[in-house]
Amino acid sequence: MLGIHDMTQHHKAEEELKSSLREIHDLKAALDEHAIVAITDPQGKITYANDKFCVISKYSRQELLGQDHRIINSGHHPKEFFRDLWAVISNGKVWKGEIKNKAKDGTFYWVDTTIIPFLEESGKPRQYVAIRADITEIKLGENQLRASLKEIGYLKTALDEHAIVAVTDPQGIMTYVNDKFCAISQYSREELLGRDHRIINSGHHPKEFIHDLWTTVTHGKVWKAEIKNKTKDGSFYWVNTTIVPFLNENGKPYQYVAIQADITKRKLMEEELQQMNTLLEQRVAGRTAELEHSNQELREALESIKTLSGLLPICGSCKKVRDDKGYWNQIETYIANRTDASFSHGLCPECSIKFLEQGGLPVSDKLREAAKKA
Repeated sequence: MLGIHDMTQHHKAEEELKSSLREIHDLKAALDEHAIVAITDPQGKITYANDKFCVISKYSRQELLGQDHRIINSGHHPKEFFRDLWAVISNGKVWKGEIKNKAKDGTFYWVDTTIIPFLEESGKPRQYVAIRADITEIKLGENQLRASLKEIGYLKTALDEHAIVAVTDPQGIMTYVNDKFCAISQYSREELLGRDHRIINSGHHPKEFIHDLWTTVTHGKVWKAEIKNKTKDGSFYWVNTTIVPFLNENGKPYQYVAIQADITKRKLMEEELQQMNTLLEQRVAGRTAELEHSNQELREALESIKTLSGLLPICGSCKKVRDDKGYWNQIETYIANRTDASFSHGLCPECSIKFLEQGGLPVSDKLREAAKKA
């Protein structure tokens, strides 16, 4: 009875062993399908390499077995890196890290690696099992991300050096301002953060202007215009402004970035030019009025002169002239009212001779000659 019992126990143990071996085999098969696996002896010589190891390294199994991992060393990691790796696993501890390796054709690949020491009864490692996952694409993505972040950093630095920059949340509360914003507004960063842009509102723009701004940016569109702001000390400045909404996956703005350029000098020059234009227009208008008045006087003078042309009614006896209103005037008065002429009174040669003869005075030959010419 004892022998039968022993045999039953032995058979049961064999079945359990077979089951465990099958389970181990299945686990190994699953691991080989999922991961890059290598086993080395205590000296690091490769005693096993699965198909994925061969595929990613581009070495055949025959080329790998008996070699150590220096066959795929990329030269990327310093000696201290591998010294630390060996210090950990040779003391029976698990090591985890990311390793950059080099394939047979010279290309590089990254693996997320876990190295597990299998220990003897004495506690010394008898072999090491390295389980790896290919993370080359992830590392390339990380490198690209780092490069992009670096480039973004450079662009931000360049933008901060060139422009006045502010970032706000969807409610318009400032979450970032650069040094140029602080310098032109004369507010400290602490005074600006947590506030909206009403802190620098100049009161110059109507409510419709601000309403149009918000309507545009809240709909995810870029807004551009010139804004007059007020500094902390009450002085004014102008900025050419572009506000760019940053949208989330739902198309809703999660922040606004305002990029501005100081155009105060240009606006002051424009105002001065406008004032000069206004003054010039006033002077031109005044001079035009003066010229118009002068022209009117000239026209009236010409009209007056014209009245002296043509047939004038004149009395044959008293020599008075009748004007256009029917009044009789001395010819002197008539001409004086219609021209700028003035008169000096004297006697013509004929009247002089007549006056002298009537008075019994002698008449010279020279006077008689002049009377003939008249």
